[in-house]
Formats: sequence, C-alpha cells, structure tokens
Amino acid sequence: MGPFSRLRDTEVGAEAQVVDANGVTHTYRVVSVERISKAEVPLDRVFTLDGDPHLVLVTCGGAFDREARSYTDNYIVTAEKVS
Repeated sequence: MGPFSRLRDTEVGAEAQVVDANGVTHTYRVVSVERISKAEVPLDRVFTLDGDPHLVLVTCGGAFDREARSYTDNYIVTAEKVS
C-alpha cells in the first residue's frame, strides 16, 4: 500500500499540517474530495497557482485496468489554508 492509499477515505473538514523548509507548520482544511475519471480530470483547476493558498492531493482509484496497467479514476482532495 502506498502513502496515499487511504486518501479516498478523507472527509471534508479534516485537517492536514504541512511543515515547510523553514520549519513553519501550515494547517489546511479539506473542502472537497472528488473521484473523477482520469480522462476528465480538470487539470487547469487542479494544478493552478491562482487564488488563495491551497493544497491538492491526488491518487489513483476506481477499477484497475490490467491491460492499461492503470486505475481508471483519480481521487482529488483539495484543502484550503487556515493558518
């Protein structure tokens, strides 16, 4: 199991803390958990520098396509910075 294997179980309102290179802790609150077909992931929304600071975590999910050796979906967890 990979480090993001339980990401799909994340609930809106959960908090995550990230420590930056200077040792400062930043807290983020989850605002959405989405399961989206890989072909339909809105990359321009997921990977953007626009707007307020946010954290986006992405992992594979859905059914495993043995022929393609890949999962069919992505789980995308988005969190907003609270401190």
